[in-house]
Amino acid sequence: MKKRFITFGIFALSIVLLMNSCKKDDASEASPPDTKNYTYGNGVFIVNEGAFGQGSASITFLNKEYNKLYNDVFFYANNRPLGDIAQSMEIFNGMGYIVVNNSGTIEVVNLNTFKSTATISNLASPRYTLILNGSKGYITHLTEAKISVFNPSTNIVTHEISTGKSCENILYAEGKIFVTNWSNFFVPANNNTLQVIDAETDQLTASIIVTKEPNSMVLDKDNKIWVLCSGGFMNEETPALYRIDPSTLTVEKKLEFPEIASSPNRLCIDGSGDSLYYLNSGTYKMSIHANELPLAPYVFDQNTFFYSLAIDPQNSMAYLGDALDFNQNGIVYRYRKGGQEYDQLSTGIVPGAFCFTP
Repeated sequence: MKKRFITFGIFALSIVLLMNSCKKDDASEASPPDTKNYTYGNGVFIVNEGAFGQGSASITFLNKEYNKLYNDVFFYANNRPLGDIAQSMEIFNGMGYIVVNNSGTIEVVNLNTFKSTATISNLASPRYTLILNGSKGYITHLTEAKISVFNPSTNIVTHEISTGKSCENILYAEGKIFVTNWSNFFVPANNNTLQVIDAETDQLTASIIVTKEPNSMVLDKDNKIWVLCSGGFMNEETPALYRIDPSTLTVEKKLEFPEIASSPNRLCIDGSGDSLYYLNSGTYKMSIHANELPLAPYVFDQNTFFYSLAIDPQNSMAYLGDALDFNQNGIVYRYRKGGQEYDQLSTGIVPGAFCFTP
């Protein structure tokens, strides 16, 4: 079964519950966090979704300089909860933009103190942000067919772009904004496209057809866009990985997965831009120049259901989030570039996304 719900992988909850009885108990082995003494520096923010509908979203910060872990940094800095379902985070100009999906908000925090300086409210169902400069940023939405455009200097939404479809991932290349149309659950429209928007005029200019449910995308060192598609909630199509030229908007490569019932997701790229990573039961790694998908996983643990993935741009260390039963605090496993486990980190509930400091 493939995902359909607001959070990226809540579809897997039943699988996780079935696996829980044979799962090793790693919580006691995870690194103990320091909750209150937040110290900003070179590191990574772990965006914890929280339990669905319970307003228990949180942020964990790993300061790599001191090898210290700080949990619930937003709560301790602001004396209030972050909200319901933290989806993603972006850093721009010394500020953190935390997208809180079900709360319909974006919390803007000063990274030195993690105190909130503004809250962008009354958003439909925000998923991801893309900030181009000090006067323009974009917000994608799941439940409405639009992209919101806001001014990061004032944190005010200035206008909206009608898309006809719900939008998920977003990136910038060649003067264009690219967005994936992943879900058709709330907006009944074909969810097999990559929409293209002119970054100057904010006009929708093109649409590229891909396989159903394009769930993640990255830009490589050759300025090519890679798009990973799961194939649809009911396994309607064979999952596939695409390479697209953002200049000509042409599909240059399509690699199909051998099993139609598989559900690849969480496409990532390393800091050098030459290796792709994704989840598909295990964690897979491949060169951007490969003409075939890898047969064997880069990291595999039959007792762990990996829910999220990120690659450290500085050292290519893999961060793999384990949501456990989606109600208790999660674990992030770190793996060295060669695939050996390095350590484990105790996080908040459902570690779902990562944001590395510049």
